[in-house]
Amino acid sequence: MAGDPAAVLARYIAALAARDLAALDDLIAADAVFHFTDGTHRGRPAIVAATGAVFSRIPDDEYRISDESLAIHGDEAVVSYAFHWTGTIDGSPASGSGRGRTVLRRTDRWRIASEDLRG
Repeated sequence: MAGDPAAVLARYIAALAARDLAALDDLIAADAVFHFTDGTHRGRPAIVAATGAVFSRIPDDEYRISDESLAIHGDEAVVSYAFHWTGTIDGSPASGSGRGRTVLRRTDRWRIASEDLRG
């Protein structure tokens, strides 16, 4: 189903790969909270801005997830996964990986309510 949590997560990963901030904006809940290694970002505008800053800092960033585990409980879904990224920062190769968790919530439709990529 196009609107299920797995499909929303797939659209989110595709939007990250395409560096499509408008698509990200559409997938994230207005009151979402994202925990990145550089800090916590609250609210859709702050999260989209933080993601745009990553795109600027790592112009060739490649992000992927694997080993996904999805659990749906009513109007909430939790996805845990391994994440991996590579790119160039200030002219030098860089990479990172860890465990992530994304929580989706269904109100009018499924949206990302939180994400934790601190490892």
